[in-house]
Amino acid sequence: MRVKRILTSLLLAVCLPPDANALDIHINVTDQHGVVVSGAVVSLVPVGDRHPVEHEMLAVMDQRGLAFIPQVIAVATGSRVEFPNSDALRHQVYSFSTPKRFELKLYSNQSTPSILFDKPGLVTLGCNIHDWMRGYIYVMDEPYFSVTDDTGDTSLDVPPGTYHLVARHPRQKSEASNVITVDDAQPGMFAITIHIYTKGDLPRQAEPAGGLAY
Repeated sequence: MRVKRILTSLLLAVCLPPDANALDIHINVTDQHGVVVSGAVVSLVPVGDRHPVEHEMLAVMDQRGLAFIPQVIAVATGSRVEFPNSDALRHQVYSFSTPKRFELKLYSNQSTPSILFDKPGLVTLGCNIHDWMRGYIYVMDEPYFSVTDDTGDTSLDVPPGTYHLVARHPRQKSEASNVITVDDAQPGMFAITIHIYTKGDLPRQAEPAGGLAY
């Protein structure tokens, strides 16, 4: 059964200071049925030489059309995220996830103070007013990471070397990983398969008929 496309996510990437020898590589993520997976977070960690993440970020997850936009983002540990509300209706964003528990009281058409995400892991967001809204923030310790677009593709600039390539997704059954070598002799294109729970994919972030959401 064909998996429904996940909402297109904003491509975000974090890397170490620019390296003159960095190579541009492209990664494609598919599920166990061969269907492209958007909203997957891919990361690269040098084998035997784990570099610390040095670049913090200020990211934005908007609320627009009664949905979190983008639905999946990835940020470096120690980064801040803003949650503006572009809807005329009020939202109340919250998370009960272990890496970050917080709540933003009802607000509309305004920005809020940014939230610090200082522990790695997956943070799942909801809205107390609109139960079908779901957002996901991956807080990353890895030195290089990015989020796939609606074609399952993403790209990163990394120095030549051997890396653990890891793919994560909010509905995956288990973490997917490969070891890849990046050098001038390689075509710079890699693929990884991620096994996900296919029933329903990510919540569709729109109030379904009858008022039931999954």
